[in-house]
Amino acid sequence: MKTTSIRIGFVFFFILMLLLDFPPALANMQKSSLPIIITPNNLEWASFDAFPPGAKAAILAGDPRKAGYFMLRIKIPANYKILPNWQTATVYVTVLAGKYKIGVGDTFNSKNGKTLPSAGSVIIPANAHLYFWTTKGTVLEVHGIGPWDIHYINSADDPRNH
Repeated sequence: MKTTSIRIGFVFFFILMLLLDFPPALANMQKSSLPIIITPNNLEWASFDAFPPGAKAAILAGDPRKAGYFMLRIKIPANYKILPNWQTATVYVTVLAGKYKIGVGDTFNSKNGKTLPSAGSVIIPANAHLYFWTTKGTVLEVHGIGPWDIHYINSADDPRNH
């Protein structure tokens, strides 16, 4: 029963991707009979300007700033904070390594949050007010439908304003 549900879910997701003209990686796969293999060694990490210095991002598919599917990895150092913000698109986040802590609201409070362990996931709806922090190095995979942008509740907290 569980296997059937997973298969149906995968088929539905694949059909949805085709209908929405999903990611460039999928488009490339349609042009070629070869899969696109992504390994940790061939990721190109760059600073992520919407997060304070120290975080790095690698785009796996699409462009989060543009309309359409995107997928990226975000590498976050230990003892790191992303202050209260909201995002323009719903995103799906999976913790690949480390622990990711998330709180809801307009004021950062490390006592009022939930911990997502490695392999944990969270769906973050567009416009939700929340904040994040780590206590050890963490790697996330984030995907959604762009455009995706982050807006800090207090504009003074936005690293792009410094």
